[in-house]
Amino acid sequence: MSEAISRKVKKRPFSIAINENDSLVGDFYFIETKEKLPIVILIHGFTGSKDWGFLPFLAENLAQNHFLAITFNFSYDGVAENRDWVDDTDKFAQNTITRE
Repeated sequence: MSEAISRKVKKRPFSIAINENDSLVGDFYFIETKEKLPIVILIHGFTGSKDWGFLPFLAENLAQNHFLAITFNFSYDGVAENRDWVDDTDKFAQNTITRE
């Protein structure tokens, strides 16, 4: 499923199972084209989220300029898929810079 962000940019969510309890969730930002696109991976800071601050804006702008931008949440940041807040406080409490 893709969501149109602007006229040309699309956003497609993804999820990668790390183990039976943890997943890495993220989004691809891209324009549909037959050309190969360079990839930029955007990583949020400690206790951040892929959907906070400037990351969505930056990802969309990179996609408009013919990059495939990837954003993701670390598995222990406590933010569930498609949420804008920390809702898994147990995981968030276990999170460390080293773990990320």
